[in-house]
Amino acid sequence: SLDLFMSHGRDINNLLYQSWGDWLEKWKSDGDEGEVGELTVKMIILMKNNSLTYFFSHPQFVRLSEIINQIYLIGQFLQARRNDEKEET
Repeated sequence: SLDLFMSHGRDINNLLYQSWGDWLEKWKSDGDEGEVGELTVKMIILMKNNSLTYFFSHPQFVRLSEIINQIYLIGQFLQARRNDEKEET
């Protein structure tokens, strides 16, 4: 619904589109989904906040994105390792 694309009266449709586009470009160039954490955080913030201009370049946001991406990649690694162990047995 349109309410999902509004944040405190501000149309964020273009910001959502741009965030997804940026993520897809990274995914195409890197060949993995390693930045999914950053995308998730952006989507949450876009749906909640109105003061976004400086937010995505704020050092704490950048660090949070890095941590989420590292956690995701570790999860992917562990899942691949479990799959390899299952194949060996």
